[in-house]
Amino acid sequence: MSLNISTNSTTPTNADVGSSCSNKTSVLRVLLVTSLVAAAGVCAGVAYDQLSKSEANVAILTFNSIADAALARAKANALQKLDAAAVMATLFAWQFPDADQWPFVEMAGYIPLAASLAKLSGSGIPNNSYTVVVPPEKIDELLEHNKGVVERAGCPEGSGSSDFGYGVWKIDKSNPKQFDDGRINATDGMNAWGGEDPNLSVLLLNNDQNCPIVNYDVYSEKFRGIHIDAMRECSADHPEDPIDCFTTTDIQFVLYNADDPAAILYHPIYPINNPGEFVGFIASLTIWSTVLQDIVPAYVDGIMVVLESETQAYTYEMREGTAYVVGKGDLHDANYDMYKAGPITLNDYKSYSNTSSTYSLSIYPTAIVFQEFETNTPTVVAVSLVAVICVVASLFFVYDLLVRREIRALKEQSDRYKQKFGEIVKSRPSTCNIDLKSKTALEILFNKLDKDGNGTVDRDELKLYVGDTIEEKDFEAMWENIDLDKNG
Repeated sequence: MSLNISTNSTTPTNADVGSSCSNKTSVLRVLLVTSLVAAAGVCAGVAYDQLSKSEANVAILTFNSIADAALARAKANALQKLDAAAVMATLFAWQFPDADQWPFVEMAGYIPLAASLAKLSGSGIPNNSYTVVVPPEKIDELLEHNKGVVERAGCPEGSGSSDFGYGVWKIDKSNPKQFDDGRINATDGMNAWGGEDPNLSVLLLNNDQNCPIVNYDVYSEKFRGIHIDAMRECSADHPEDPIDCFTTTDIQFVLYNADDPAAILYHPIYPINNPGEFVGFIASLTIWSTVLQDIVPAYVDGIMVVLESETQAYTYEMREGTAYVVGKGDLHDANYDMYKAGPITLNDYKSYSNTSSTYSLSIYPTAIVFQEFETNTPTVVAVSLVAVICVVASLFFVYDLLVRREIRALKEQSDRYKQKFGEIVKSRPSTCNIDLKSKTALEILFNKLDKDGNGTVDRDELKLYVGDTIEEKDFEAMWENIDLDKNG
């Protein structure tokens, strides 16, 4: 058999095709690695972002629930202050129903009764007092009457007395002071701030068993006197509904808690038989921190509360259910404006007095609120996703490596077959008249013999090629040399 093969053929060789396939495979591997890395990054980023947002949403919903409940409790507490003053005013109106009984009134058990009302209204400090309106000509008679009142109330000896003696007193605005205790005698309603009512407003008792401010002329100071004038004018303007002439002062600071913003609610007293006759009033002190006490659960921290009147604002921080003053002004973190709860009006009850201040309350979260709901779950999930993808990628690369090793082994085996086959064929030119001047020609011949394309030439394939051109014994000898792995 004769086989003539041209070595100038332009047909692509196996090496060329193999090189091209190898390049494409490398590109695909790079693309796969890039895709896996990108997929891992995207999946981890999306998972982390969504889980973090979910935690933040839980924090926001929880804060909104707590804040709404807190606003409702604060408003209820503020209204309790009004209710306590209204109850006491009503008791006096019924116990002393005629205007001519005033100002010489005395309620037995007033101090313990007022103290109980203070507790019911959420305040543990002396916050309730009663004051009577007194014409100057009745001052001496009232003072004599009040000696028995303070004695029967259990006040310490000397209650109602000042350095100047026993009498109605007001704060000395002069410098230097006339007396060491800074008090001077008040004999009529005339005063330095410009109040024009000649009557005095004399405080008889409050719910402090030490009775420190007995006989104080409340009308003598402007920040109190303007509200007394407002109640008097309101009572005259609205005789049909005078009970709504109460008034609330702007934010101020008082003796019992000098560092805590407060307000005073003044509630007029009208005798039952003389409605509209302004004979006195109940003063109820509101320390705003007591209004905010326990409006949030004790386990909740990081809540900022902003209290505002028409002219002032103060910021509180809630810690373990207690409100602590942060400072004057709205001091909450502006980064949390979007989560603001409120404002609500704390004292939106109807009042005809034109000096009454309106208070509003707003609540904001801080970073602490959100930190309470932050966990490592987003990080764990994100890292887990990356780990899973990396494991899958690693398995793929191990598999790819094993396959490439197997292919390389098969190729090396094929190359050995081809080399050996060429040597055998060249050694028998008389038997196989084959022109093999190049490696390419040899490969073409080998591929022609490799009928099943598995990279080897088996005994039957070679026998079919040589046919009867070679004797059987020579063929067996040739095959013995070609069959390198001795597997036929």
